[in-house]
Amino acid sequence: MNASIKSLGIDRLPVEERLALVEQIWDSIAGDSSAVPLTGTQHAQLQKRMEEDNAHPGDVMSWEQVKASTLSRLGKGPSRRPFEQPPVWGTTRPPVGMRRNDPALVSS
Repeated sequence: MNASIKSLGIDRLPVEERLALVEQIWDSIAGDSSAVPLTGTQHAQLQKRMEEDNAHPGDVMSWEQVKASTLSRLGKGPSRRPFEQPPVWGTTRPPVGMRRNDPALVSS
């Protein structure tokens, strides 16, 4: 099957419906993560981050802290569309390797 955005009519959907479709497609890929194996470099980086996380287990931020820091950095107050749930990793800890002092989380 040689499906495309145009042949499936996806390009004619409203943006909101296309975003919902992208989310559904992404969820279906994430549900079968074994289908996309890690490269050697990705595996090494993940191992490094896990070792760092194990060495500093208290150096984490809650989901609420991450969200507040991000919104603050973006100059926004509470989101108009509230987050329904914590991110994919399913805990209140940021992804492995994302530290409390990570520049991506520190407000300037």
